[in-house]
Amino acid sequence: SYSTIFVSSSAIFSTIMGIIIYGESVLPLKFVGIGLILGGIVLTNIKNEVFEKQSLWGLLAGFFYGTLYICDKWFVAEIDPLLYLFWSLLVSALMLLAFNSAHILNKLPKLKVRDIRVILMSGFAYLIYNLFTFLAYNNGGEVGVVD
Repeated sequence: SYSTIFVSSSAIFSTIMGIIIYGESVLPLKFVGIGLILGGIVLTNIKNEVFEKQSLWGLLAGFFYGTLYICDKWFVAEIDPLLYLFWSLLVSALMLLAFNSAHILNKLPKLKVRDIRVILMSGFAYLIYNLFTFLAYNNGGEVGVVD
């Protein structure tokens, strides 16, 4: 879908911001890698899709996701990565609950064991993903490196 393609633009946004904000390397191979990744995403998602303006939300999501990569690199340089991850996820959950409590509390009793298992697996995968990302940042990794 176009939304998937637009969300994937986070690689472009984070790379450009990494170059501007952190002075990261400007290697042609970096942009070739991004092009190959985005090209593959386009080829696998474009099957006779009809563009809908709602897909543009994906572009906005890509921008914010790319911006978050930049912020994460700065935050984990200043704050212990585990502490940062704990508080950022807790605050996110509490804000979600504060703004959508009726919806969440209404859906909570309807969760099935299968749903909880999927949520736990996703949460664990997200945790591992972030820990490895922060480990890379703390060891000099660049935000936009694809090589």
